[in-house]
Amino acid sequence: MTTAPDKTKKPSPPPVDTNKLTFDSLKPQNSPSGRRDDRVPMMMRNRSAEIVKPAEWEQGVLECFKSPSIFLGVCCCTACSLGQTASIALGGRRNVCMAVAVVLVVLTVLSSTLQNVQNSGAMAAGAIFYVLSSVAAVALVFYARARLRETERLEGSSTSDFFYACCCNPCSTCSILAQFPPYRGPFSQYTKLDESPEQAV
Repeated sequence: MTTAPDKTKKPSPPPVDTNKLTFDSLKPQNSPSGRRDDRVPMMMRNRSAEIVKPAEWEQGVLECFKSPSIFLGVCCCTACSLGQTASIALGGRRNVCMAVAVVLVVLTVLSSTLQNVQNSGAMAAGAIFYVLSSVAAVALVFYARARLRETERLEGSSTSDFFYACCCNPCSTCSILAQFPPYRGPFSQYTKLDESPEQAV
């Protein structure tokens, strides 16, 4: 007694000649469900969907008293500290640090001098210099925080950077300087951001 052949059995695919493989043959084909990623392993899809958690800042904006030396340096020499933040944002630039500090010192001196002159024109010019120095400080801190978040993968957003730069500029400066310990004083130009405590004098 002979049995009828099983018609439900699918024929096996022909062998693949590896010597004739092309780039197009390696592309994922449309699956029966219409999705192109059905043949991608679930592990690979989960791995690509992973989100790297941003790191925390070494010192928060509201923790400026955590490092008294940085706080005193920012309060006593704001122009030098803002020059240091500009140098840090660009990866260590001596000329940028000095240029920013000098420009801010000049704007501050002109503003204070002209506002004490008993002349309406001089007082107006002094107010303009004061506004320029304030805008420069906000722009420097905002740019430095944005650059550090990008290069060091730190937490935060552009909105928080702008808020801290406008409302807590000195505290934000302290936070930026504390990101690369140890603190090297208000006159350091931060040309090397990875200095060890023995090298940073």
